[in-house]
Amino acid sequence: MRPNPLMPIRILSVIDCPFCPGGEMARLIFEEGLLSVPLNFRLLRIKIFATNLLRYGTEMKEKSARGRPRQYDAKAALGAALLEFRHRGYTATSLDHLSEATKMARPSLYAAFGNKRAIYLRAVAHYVDDSAERWNRALFGERSLAKALNDYFLMIVAIYSEGDDRPLGCPVLSVITGEATADPLIGAELFAALARTDARFRDRIAAARDDAQLPDATDIDAIADMLAALQHSLAQRARAGMIRADLERIARNSIALILKAAGATTAP
Repeated sequence: MRPNPLMPIRILSVIDCPFCPGGEMARLIFEEGLLSVPLNFRLLRIKIFATNLLRYGTEMKEKSARGRPRQYDAKAALGAALLEFRHRGYTATSLDHLSEATKMARPSLYAAFGNKRAIYLRAVAHYVDDSAERWNRALFGERSLAKALNDYFLMIVAIYSEGDDRPLGCPVLSVITGEATADPLIGAELFAALARTDARFRDRIAAARDDAQLPDATDIDAIADMLAALQHSLAQRARAGMIRADLERIARNSIALILKAAGATTAP
């Protein structure tokens, strides 16, 4: 009868194994068999068994790594998703399109961000957070109202003109306008985008009035509304395919007329 090195009589040797799946340190306990056999024979059996088990642990770790979800860059994935929405529009963009654009399998995409609507809303939120400083710097970085508005709208036109084949327009206004009435959450995002634009212009016009670049009696809301309408018009014109030079021309001419109507003066 050959000895069984795993029969539970008493512990003969303990080996630490760093190769087991999950990164845990498993302890392999080998126990002496019933029969009295030479020590070198028992150790040989233990060595062979341990070698095979360590090899098995290494193979399992490699398989576990292959089956583990691939790491992803959330910022890059959301940027790629938003670009896909801008190319195709909200309705025409499918989860398959988003999976291909983000290079994430559909189950991984859903687990990370949720359904299509959730992916879009998170992508827009990321875009707004990432762009807010740049928008504010363009609009509030210059003391001169005229210079600030020109800088801001040239930046906006550059964003709306992005695209290889044709301008993509605004990541919000040009993507979800048609869906706003059918989907309350999408409609709420559109409303929030418009409100952000209105507030930004109101703050800038108020600052110019306080700096004596506009009359004390300036209707801040009216001027802000005209500037916001200009931005919305540029977004739709870009989406329709208008080239960047024409968008810039419309922006410059409209700013000049709005400031003239408001009685703006040059910053002292």
